[in-house]
Amino acid sequence: MKPSSDKEKQARSPQEKQARAPKEQRAPQVKAPKIAPAGVAENAARRLREIATAFENQSNDAFFVMHNLVVTRNTQSQSIRGPGAFQISRSGITVVFINANSRNPTQKQITKKWNQVIGVTPNNFDIYLQDHSSFEFQPANAEDHLVLSAFWQTFNDALNGFHVLIENPKQSGLGNRLRTVAQYVDTHRAECSNGALNVEDILDGDIPFVEEQETQKYSPLKVGDVVDGWKLVRQLGNGGFGTVFHAQEQKDPQNVAAIKTMRVPSEVKVGTPLFHRHADLFAEEATRSFNFFAAAYVLTAQDEGKTPWPWIRYP
Repeated sequence: MKPSSDKEKQARSPQEKQARAPKEQRAPQVKAPKIAPAGVAENAARRLREIATAFENQSNDAFFVMHNLVVTRNTQSQSIRGPGAFQISRSGITVVFINANSRNPTQKQITKKWNQVIGVTPNNFDIYLQDHSSFEFQPANAEDHLVLSAFWQTFNDALNGFHVLIENPKQSGLGNRLRTVAQYVDTHRAECSNGALNVEDILDGDIPFVEEQETQKYSPLKVGDVVDGWKLVRQLGNGGFGTVFHAQEQKDPQNVAAIKTMRVPSEVKVGTPLFHRHADLFAEEATRSFNFFAAAYVLTAQDEGKTPWPWIRYP
């Protein structure tokens, strides 16, 4: 057979070239982008804290939503792929997607109750259903990948048959676990900004089942408030680093102490990652005083906490 000349190759029609093009391969397993813009970890940490709060609020049926995904639906007869989103609620999962290869692409919605779900895989964003179908989710960017990865791993047991954890959010302790992960993400930004995360290592695989935990609500302390069994009687001073109160122990008013509360700049929004960083730096004051125990020039802290507002108690 005579080989084709360069002129003959150039003369081939676009239809012939398209026919010779290789078929589209199936998408690889989910991988986070290698390069991430600044703010990825900070934004992800904020979103994780918001998810934890929404989860613990039992008036919310849906508590997790992820948009801008590439969704693949696999059945026994076909595989459909296109843009979509999914939602996790107390009652089940809802997936919305569009078949990108359809001549007339229309949005489809599939809702499954938890008793219709088999479970999820631990290392990929796949969920398997009782009707022998499955969904695969691929986030569009590093921030979404980080948020989904943290949620997917933290809620893995709940998504794999232990649905009582979702039905009883305060008793499950999952909200606090997600906050722990958020704090890690916020303090290890460079490490987490590419979307990589191992929740088991963060939680050390030994987080106790919380019998009851209220959603964290931060509000500045004032005279009359009670902090860890100590009532704030009057304000002693106010400075750039905090406010100091004279406090009495409720069980024995003869016991008195000084309680210092954190001051944050007015531009710092309560509950944001920046707020938590201020709280961590504030708590370090107590840690430093522990290291100077019995030193005459340092007042040693006796206790510290972060709710309902970051505080340090001195004798």
